Amino acid sequence: MAAIPARTYTTCLGAGCRAIIWWITTVGGKQMPLDQEPHADGTVVLVTQPDGTLRGRVLTGRDLPARGPAYRPHHRSCPDADRFRRKRPSEGPKCRAGCGWRLDPWLSDHGHAYHVLCSPTVIGAGTRARRTA
Repeated sequence: MAAIPARTYTTCLGAGCRAIIWWITTVGGKQMPLDQEPHADGTVVLVTQPDGTLRGRVLTGRDLPARGPAYRPHHRSCPDADRFRRKRPSEGPKCRAGCGWRLDPWLSDHGHAYHVLCSPTVIGAGTRARRTA
């Protein structure tokens, strides 16, 4: 088993928190703050990559509960977590045909409810009626 490298601890900037946390890069390449010590409800385990770097792997589904020490993401224990969450841009209206994609702003500004090629009139235009004997 590879030795765990020294960690740089920081203090959470949450006004009501001020807990000691440390940051890990996940297997997916994102930064994630973790509570200082492993926790019984932890969902992040440390894995060593082939190049020797240490990464965090978030456990889900059948992998839970962790079979060894696991860390809890700090947003689960921080009383001020909402302050640090990234705000997602407004989604805007989606195509009513069910394709699931967001409408272009020009289309929605001009009263359209469908993408040009999703419109029911376009979808039915190229089909032929089948003859039944």
